[in-house]
Amino acid sequence: AAAPAGGKKGGKKAAAAAAGGEAKEKPAGGKLGGKKAAAGAGGASASAAGAGKDKNVKAITGEKEVERVILDHLRETNRPFSLQHIIDNLKGAVKKPLLQKVLDSLADAGRIGAKDGSAKQKIYFADQSQFNVLSEAELAALDVQVTEARDEDDALKAEIQALQNELKRLENDLTDAQLDAAIDSTTRENAALAEKLEKLSSGVVMVSPEEKQRVQKTFDKYRTEWRKRRR
Repeated sequence: AAAPAGGKKGGKKAAAAAAGGEAKEKPAGGKLGGKKAAAGAGGASASAAGAGKDKNVKAITGEKEVERVILDHLRETNRPFSLQHIIDNLKGAVKKPLLQKVLDSLADAGRIGAKDGSAKQKIYFADQSQFNVLSEAELAALDVQVTEARDEDDALKAEIQALQNELKRLENDLTDAQLDAAIDSTTRENAALAEKLEKLSSGVVMVSPEEKQRVQKTFDKYRTEWRKRRR
């Protein structure tokens, strides 16, 4: 059989949750009590009970096989469940009447626990005697481990966030090809400016006489017009 999923500490939690917060609780009645609980829990229609059925799930019809499945499921999860919850968890592999019968039988035999829950629904849970009870020192040690695990989790989250930020920054930077193209363009621009600067520094006239004469004529023309309008 598989080990309890809830662990040692989970035994206390399941028992407490099953008790429903009540200070005192009468033990579940026999088959009659089981039938009443089933009637309360079965307030939903037959169609609602089968809503979670998976067509690909093989039906379980033998009582012994259903017993094994229920015992394994309650032990591995170590949580309290109503009848409908168990139907849904098993994907509708077990018909509701058969499941109710087996649950009541196991509860009457003391192989599982059963309590009256809210809305007159009976709650079923694993027999807590199969789980070892931790001492206060062991519980304190587990609390320390939980705290350390949470701190480690926070540190890892912070590291992941920092890496994501760095990745985002790198994605916004230019690629190697883009950098090479920018360097080539800047190099050619610098070479052209350096050549122009050298010509200016050596006294080379950058404007031809013809261009200078054309500009001077244009200037004189507009200056004459400006004087006429000024008068």
